[in-house]
Amino acid sequence: MVVAAHGMGMLGLRMSGMLGIRTSGMLGLRTSGMLGIRTSGMLGIRTSGMLDRINRSSLLSTRD
Repeated sequence: MVVAAHGMGMLGLRMSGMLGIRTSGMLGLRTSGMLGIRTSGMLGIRTSGMLDRINRSSLLSTRD
């Protein structure tokens, strides 16, 4: 498994691997995998899948 870790300073730690896992520190914890699962820690927990998408609120309008 190849994991590429990029230090983004203020944006926190971003880790992207085979499953497309991303971890953001400052904005809370965001994890997206094959199933498109997204989990936000600090701003609350949000889980969305491919067949089940949750509308993005203005507070969580972060573009990658």
